Amino acid sequence: MFLLGHEADDLLYFYRVRAGDSNPPGQCFGWDGGLRGSISGLFMMGSGGVLRWEDQPELRTRLEAVVQGIGAAQDPTGYAMAFPYNVSWMHENPDYV
Repeated sequence: MFLLGHEADDLLYFYRVRAGDSNPPGQCFGWDGGLRGSISGLFMMGSGGVLRWEDQPELRTRLEAVVQGIGAAQDPTGYAMAFPYNVSWMHENPDYV
């Protein structure tokens, strides 16, 4: 299945970097290097759509790991994006995303 093409560590890479982990597991891939966190967002949307209609235990486990990983990288103010506050590749305000 396409959605299982990358490990949760890959999807969480930039969340962990932003949270201060200088050597997180996983790797950067695709356009995520520019618009950090976008691939994890697409993964969560796609996984939710699939899991709504059929049970896929491996996909559910990976989705739960990504959601928990983003929560673990959340800062004390509640900010949980994969890039520093008010900084993005496209110079958009992260609150928009």
